Amino acid sequence: MKKILLGALLCGGFLNPVHSHSGADIDRLNHRIDELENSLLLSKHSKGKISSFESLSLSLGGYFNLTGTSWSLPHARNVQTFDEVEMGLMLNGQVSENLSFFSHIEFEQEREIVNHHAYFRTFGDDDQQVEVEDLFLTYRSNDILSFNFGALITPFGVSNREHFDFLRWQNEKPLALRENQGEFIFFDDHVRGFSVDTRYQLDRGLLESSLYLGSIDEDRNRFATGYRLGYRSEEGNLKVGTSFQTGQRSSFGRYYSFGLDMKARIGFFEFRSELFMSDLDQSKNRIDQNPISFYFEPWYHLVDHRHILYSRFDYLHDTLGIRYLDHDRDVNTEALRDPVEFYEYTFGYNFLPIANWRISLGVSRTVYVGKNNRLDGISRDFTSIEWGTVLSF
Repeated sequence: MKKILLGALLCGGFLNPVHSHSGADIDRLNHRIDELENSLLLSKHSKGKISSFESLSLSLGGYFNLTGTSWSLPHARNVQTFDEVEMGLMLNGQVSENLSFFSHIEFEQEREIVNHHAYFRTFGDDDQQVEVEDLFLTYRSNDILSFNFGALITPFGVSNREHFDFLRWQNEKPLALRENQGEFIFFDDHVRGFSVDTRYQLDRGLLESSLYLGSIDEDRNRFATGYRLGYRSEEGNLKVGTSFQTGQRSSFGRYYSFGLDMKARIGFFEFRSELFMSDLDQSKNRIDQNPISFYFEPWYHLVDHRHILYSRFDYLHDTLGIRYLDHDRDVNTEALRDPVEFYEYTFGYNFLPIANWRISLGVSRTVYVGKNNRLDGISRDFTSIEWGTVLSF
């Protein structure tokens, strides 16, 4: 290419009789050709840009998620459906050196599970919604201290903070983070308020903390407050943390929730694990034990990180569990108390044709234990298969 451009420019010069070709001329032509080649290369490989009114920079990204689920249920027909399709749009802007903003909005069609712990569990009607996951301003006063204001994901544990679909090997969250008929079990995962974050650089790692306060989704007149303290090693191979949250809920009153979490990487092997506990007024809620849950999720990268084998062992004792009389009951009708204790064993595979496109398949077996392992004399146990694809952009 360079010889062609040089020849064309020289021929154009030879056709001009008053032009002489000194060594300096050739050098200038070579320099100009280098500039043209670099310009051509950048035009082929540069990404699209977004213009902003007042921000120093503005970035747009997001993801697309399609998930299907199939159940194998005893004493009932198998149920399968594409239960979730969504697109998330994320916008990040740097307004000034210290001020920035971030937004994450989901456009979603979803079929919620009705009576998840009954042998007649089923998918509800399609629910279409636009949901604000994150929407906040950040003011960073220095390298140590920053403030966030707006709609925040609560910094509790690992999985809740890494809530983006493309960061999970399967669409289904750990048991402790799933809602049962619209009720959370351990902590509110969103607040509308503010947080104060700190980052301390240590000799061999980073110490991070977050203190937050905000109103909750169930009742904007009620508040939740919490604190998280975490450590990340210098290479990022080890992350550990502890979390706390307290608040007041109309359904079961005051709660105090605690969590421990760990995430580690050793070569091609990684894992994350969490423990969740809640302290409730047992007499008011007519329970003899507080809820507790934990999970362990290891995965292994194969063939240049394009193939991933993962598994998850999950346990939940939901002493606040609820259900409805039958599958025809609407989720807004009166519920029955139905405490459950069960394990979920999951094994799955992810294939990444390119770095930001994931195709997944997973099989889970749910086994109920304890005195409520059967309902109406029928086993609650079931097997589910989840398949889907996630593309980030």
